[in-house]
Amino acid sequence: MEEAERYSNVVERNQGVRVFNIAIPEDIRGYARTLEFVKKNGAQVRHLMIGICMENDLWDYYSAESKHVTYHRQMIQGPFRKTAIWFKQHSALWTAASDNLQKSASLRGFLERVGIARNIDTLTHKNDYSTNIVKSSSEEVVKIATNYNTVILIIPSRALWAGQNIDAERRVHEEFVQALRAAGLDVVDMKPLLEKDGNPSQYYFTTDPHWNAAGHAAAAAALADYFARSEKWRFARPAPK
Repeated sequence: MEEAERYSNVVERNQGVRVFNIAIPEDIRGYARTLEFVKKNGAQVRHLMIGICMENDLWDYYSAESKHVTYHRQMIQGPFRKTAIWFKQHSALWTAASDNLQKSASLRGFLERVGIARNIDTLTHKNDYSTNIVKSSSEEVVKIATNYNTVILIIPSRALWAGQNIDAERRVHEEFVQALRAAGLDVVDMKPLLEKDGNPSQYYFTTDPHWNAAGHAAAAAALADYFARSEKWRFARPAPK
């Protein structure tokens, strides 16, 4: 995504308020650590939007090992993958070059065939249903959210509509959202909004499980609608013209 197209930037532009995007590839506990880091460096955090990626933020937080660690270990297969992962961790030039090369469908197909890039089915994480996953993940969100004026943006997994794991994905999604709302949190669930016109895949890249510009724009619009209805976020409403 281009920086200006991220939903945080679109919210800033449309609502006329300053928005600081402090997201990094992490899980829910990592989000809490990131918040502590910026606070230690002088940020005064009062209002918080937490984007929960349903594809890979949820795991059994009662377990000792992160889902991210497990997945990372499983995906390192073959010499090309090991080499690609080493360069991704140690070289900004590699990351920039590979991201740009993969924008070409033909080049991406070649990189998939030689084992450097993964196809969309491999890239899309699959959720396993368990009460521990739903309960422990929602509890981790509550630990963060109760300290701030918080709204939770639910970013649905592409696996809700594609692949062989649809039933489990829907159950995890619905029960997790219910758990957050039962805890008294404000939740903006993008699933029904993306499904409204019957084509949720249009909001995702065809070769990547993340949102494209249309997905980010839809999220910004949904947040704007939430701000318009919420007394806690009155400051985020655009000034009358």
